[in-house]
Amino acid sequence: MMLKNKRFHGGFTLVELLVVVAIIGILMGLVFPAVQSVRSSARRASCLNNINQLALATKTFESTQERLPACDQGNGASFVTNLLSDLEQEFALDELGSFTGNKSFTNSAWLDHLRILSSTRIPTLICPSALDEENSDVAEHGAQNSFANHYLGTLGPAGTATYSDAVGTYSYTYDVLTRGGSQPAQGAVSLEGLFAPSDDGEFSLKNSLNSAKIRDGSSFTVLYGEVSQTRVTAGVRGGWAFGVKYDVNGSDLFPRLVYAAKTIGDNSRINNSDGLTSRQANEISYSSNHGTGTHFAMLDGSARFINEDVDHSILRTLFSANGSANDGLEKPVEFE
Repeated sequence: MMLKNKRFHGGFTLVELLVVVAIIGILMGLVFPAVQSVRSSARRASCLNNINQLALATKTFESTQERLPACDQGNGASFVTNLLSDLEQEFALDELGSFTGNKSFTNSAWLDHLRILSSTRIPTLICPSALDEENSDVAEHGAQNSFANHYLGTLGPAGTATYSDAVGTYSYTYDVLTRGGSQPAQGAVSLEGLFAPSDDGEFSLKNSLNSAKIRDGSSFTVLYGEVSQTRVTAGVRGGWAFGVKYDVNGSDLFPRLVYAAKTIGDNSRINNSDGLTSRQANEISYSSNHGTGTHFAMLDGSARFINEDVDHSILRTLFSANGSANDGLEKPVEFE
């Protein structure tokens, strides 16, 4: 008698299936954080490249014009409008040059033109880790649909402070722009930084500043800092084409709200959320979504990451352009 071959159709048992699913789950749990870490590192590297490109464009401008660009051109337009060619933004440059009217902060048509100009997205000005913060909110100019600039200049430090090292303690005082015996409503405007105005509040009159005139040394003077943190209060970001919101106190003109640069005040520690209100917009903290610190560009064109734990008095030193903060100091800070 012949035996017939029987075919057995095997399959996964429930236990085996559960084991396979568990293994896949473990592998995914290992891979996803690694992917997120790689993405975060790539975005951080891209952000560092952005601020470095902005610094290099500024150095190119300085080499041809023998001065740094002013934070505001005296008409409400920011320093970025001077760098469009070096940032390879020919379309925006042509749009800027198409305005033939009176370029004055008192001319609503000119301010509308800056708003339209800011509706052009410039990738170099946007941190990849803060894409949900790339739009600005400039209520004074109706520019809610504008794109922001995440890399702002420095007005310098405000207030008084001391800095101590192994040799001793150094005291220094900073002037703060005041009108009528009080500070502008949105916080202090320091006169000590690379993008600070002159004593009478005019930014465009101080644009003869260049690297050769910085006594502190270009490697230890901050040019730009990143302000891209998601939690920054709405209303303090300006469209990238806007420099300063001017106001008049009697017959005296002064900058009320500075969009293109920030002051290091008492609450302006890196990634600090204190004081992030429209009333203190001039002193909001340099901040990022990169975790433990923020990117900065120095006057020599280099760019680096500074940890949020850096001493606040050292920040004041780095943000001072000329001298009083660094008297007696050879190297105010070591970077990563």
